[in-house]
Amino acid sequence: AKDLEMRLNTPVHTLKQSGELVMPQIFQVHNLGRLGLQRREEKTAKVQAIIAHLVNLDPTTRVIDFKRFANSEAHGFWFRDSRGSNDFKDAKTFVIVGTPCANIAMLRADYVAMTGLHPTDKDPAFAAFVDRHILATVTQCFGRKTGDRFQDGDVIYFLSDFDLGDIPHTLIKSGDITPDAMSNLELLQLKVSQVINSVTDGGFDLLNASERQLCDYFGIKRGVLLYHFDWIKPLLDNLYNQLIHSFNEKLHSLTEPSDLGLVDLW
Repeated sequence: AKDLEMRLNTPVHTLKQSGELVMPQIFQVHNLGRLGLQRREEKTAKVQAIIAHLVNLDPTTRVIDFKRFANSEAHGFWFRDSRGSNDFKDAKTFVIVGTPCANIAMLRADYVAMTGLHPTDKDPAFAAFVDRHILATVTQCFGRKTGDRFQDGDVIYFLSDFDLGDIPHTLIKSGDITPDAMSNLELLQLKVSQVINSVTDGGFDLLNASERQLCDYFGIKRGVLLYHFDWIKPLLDNLYNQLIHSFNEKLHSLTEPSDLGLVDLW
């Protein structure tokens, strides 16, 4: 409505159809970035791992992505199949990949025509205009599985960190879908957690270890340790609390006089 007001240069009143628009549950994978046209091979591999996993679970799975990444019959394209198409109505699982930003030069020209203003690179008003355009495109794509196209059990996976605003959705990580799509941070967190969970079995003294020893235990460089220490330290603190709790439980379980004597001696 805001962009229409800008185009018409007059107030616009929004009318909404009564009732709720039925739509599938939306899971947003938010830890792989925008997944635009420029992607690192690592991100592309994780997207492919997610798609392969979901197709294996549900052969009806269909995918929307940019044309250069479409490599199977299950794929449709942004700006072609993401609007005005019923090709996906029978898919129980709908995977939508990437942030569909139209050509910036075209959007800038449209913005200038509507406002008479020439935006700078960091113009917040123009950035908001671009975001509204992206959100409208994403909402149109979600519409491939809403309303009378919706069937009970349908689910949408949206792979992008773009802000969906008021659209109901649940944030998840790529590794929540399949371990093969874990991000580097998730892999590091898993690695550190496994070391901490096995600390008693391995005989490591992580609580009194130096930075160098922690790096050796976790198999990471010192720079990585320091960069991620804000979430590693709470894991170590939790380990300390678990050991104290375990010690207190064992202390309360001592009933034999000989056991109590040993505690007094200690």
